[in-house]
Amino acid sequence: MNLDDQEIYRGLKAALDKHRSLKSNLLIVTLPGMGASFWLKHYAEKEVGVKYLVDENEELVEFNLVDCGLNGERLLKRASNNQKFAIVTEDPSSIGDKENYVMGHVYEYYYLGAVGKEDCKKAALYYNDKLTEAELQKIYEQSGGVGKLVKYLAVNKVLGDEVTRLVEKLMVMVRKSDEKTLEKLGVKKDGKLVSLILANWKGDSGIEIKINFDLSFEEMGKKAKERLTKEEKMILEYMVDNEGEIAREKVADFKWGEGKYDEFSDAAINRSMGRLGDKLEKYEIRTIPKVGYKIYQK
Repeated sequence: MNLDDQEIYRGLKAALDKHRSLKSNLLIVTLPGMGASFWLKHYAEKEVGVKYLVDENEELVEFNLVDCGLNGERLLKRASNNQKFAIVTEDPSSIGDKENYVMGHVYEYYYLGAVGKEDCKKAALYYNDKLTEAELQKIYEQSGGVGKLVKYLAVNKVLGDEVTRLVEKLMVMVRKSDEKTLEKLGVKKDGKLVSLILANWKGDSGIEIKINFDLSFEEMGKKAKERLTKEEKMILEYMVDNEGEIAREKVADFKWGEGKYDEFSDAAINRSMGRLGDKLEKYEIRTIPKVGYKIYQK
């Protein structure tokens, strides 16, 4: 497989070349498992004056590729005027956050998403050249073009613990992202998840709550009448991502800051959770004595 011929790489390379030429910063918006690290490393290997950073303390060059595990804000602050970046985020919901330092210092966004059918087949054959046409079609339908799922299915053909962890991580970000962004990333089409694995996934909490960037939210596809506060958004996101549960100490962390639990009474925490529960229509929040809270469908 010639990596340079892959449509996903040609698009990414064009965006990176453009911002190297403009001497401007680029934000690469993606999701877990899309292969951003793989493609950035490939680009860095072929281009002069480009560096894929593996440590925040490395010496910077003219154009630096920053994966999601590194602190983009710290790197931007210590760079000279001539040192620019392409920075990866695997959390599309962070786009447009005016309080996020990185968002205020990028010129443009580039969406690196799922690959199309032909690229999916080429990639699968790269990992296993004995696959039949029927098997290739099944891999595309199951993976939806998500890079790591394509690789895993081509090699293993069945799901295991590794892919379970990937899908759980991916679905957390999918739930947080808006429909328009998911369409741009190729994860959804006509409002439906393209990958059968993702569409049929039962490994999460099963709570159908979608929280939007503007603090509005939906329950089972119906928009709620009220908006959340920023603290309520963090609490509700945490509960959805953790089987509907949250400990009292964690509520206090979100409401008043980490380690502040002992400074506030259980009554104050109960009142906060009560106000959040009042905003829910399809679900309710019940107290688990001496432990915390859990969401249940009404």
